[in-house]
Amino acid sequence: MSQVAVVVFCPTSVDIIEVEIAQLVQLATAVLNEHINDQGLCVVCRSAFPCESAVLAEHNTALL
Repeated sequence: MSQVAVVVFCPTSVDIIEVEIAQLVQLATAVLNEHINDQGLCVVCRSAFPCESAVLAEHNTALL
């Protein structure tokens, strides 16, 4: 009878954090690409530029 080795990948907390950071970067980049200045207004929110979403995304990218 032959034996089969089963390898189970168990992500470490570092792996999970790296994935979360990559997702945060991706989201912040998307927000910064969408919430752009159009004569002093955000093209998405239509509020004064920079809107809250753009500022938050910029802060998130600055932390990375």
